[in-house]
Amino acid sequence: MFIIKASGQKEEFSPEKVKRSCLRAGASEDLANDIVKRINRQIRPGTSTRELGRLIFRYLSKFQPSTASRYSLREALLRLGPKGFSFEKLVARLFQEEGYQTQTNQILQGKCVTHEIDVLLEKDKKFFTVECKFHHVPGCYTEIRDVLYTWARFIDLKEGGLPFELSNVWLVSNTKFSEQTKQYAACRGINLLGWAYPGEKSLQRIIEEKYLYPITVLRTLEKKFEDRLITEGIITCQDLLKLEPRTFQGKTGLDARKISILQKEASYIFKNTNIIKP
Repeated sequence: MFIIKASGQKEEFSPEKVKRSCLRAGASEDLANDIVKRINRQIRPGTSTRELGRLIFRYLSKFQPSTASRYSLREALLRLGPKGFSFEKLVARLFQEEGYQTQTNQILQGKCVTHEIDVLLEKDKKFFTVECKFHHVPGCYTEIRDVLYTWARFIDLKEGGLPFELSNVWLVSNTKFSEQTKQYAACRGINLLGWAYPGEKSLQRIIEEKYLYPITVLRTLEKKFEDRLITEGIITCQDLLKLEPRTFQGKTGLDARKISILQKEASYIFKNTNIIKP
């Protein structure tokens, strides 16, 4: 039986993939097996992957709420927009967890023109630029033109006489890379980080392992409050839970009741973990 991906392509339905996604979100083995059985009874040829995701999310919410927000990570990344500035801040946080010093939205002079760099990294006296390619529509691929642009910008900066030497460049996306993009990046030695790539060190795996879930996974978070939080540097659920309520209220203008609701939902994400003690 085939289901329809967001790109419009057909994909064979895989109960094993459903189980893996549930387990990765933190569901128990018994619950993951139960959800697979329920979905097997409901799924029909031509069902979209979006509909499938909603079914999984519904059952996780019903039987093990602490896993539901973690499962909705892909959709949460799509909500970090519409222009992608929030995504850039999240990417900077991910690199900070890996020991990098980061600066966002830097203007640097290349040989030919100036460039606005999404994220500038420094580690062990080595510098890297990061180009963030954000998509707010599911099924979009980061295409060859994006990696070509990233490489051209990197070369212009390297030849521009910066006060430090650039070692390499990253292209980071919240969606998948096309095969041409991956081929060109491999040829040029460009670092790629995106959805499901590269393998065990992909974007979602790093977020899951570090528990750096963006605040957009929270179902009770309204867009107007999301913007206020991100403006104040509150990008992840960890940031949200570490704040004192009074400070939180003063910085964002949210009332105490709303703060309590958001922090309670965020705390579910860290249930049964030792990452943070809400």
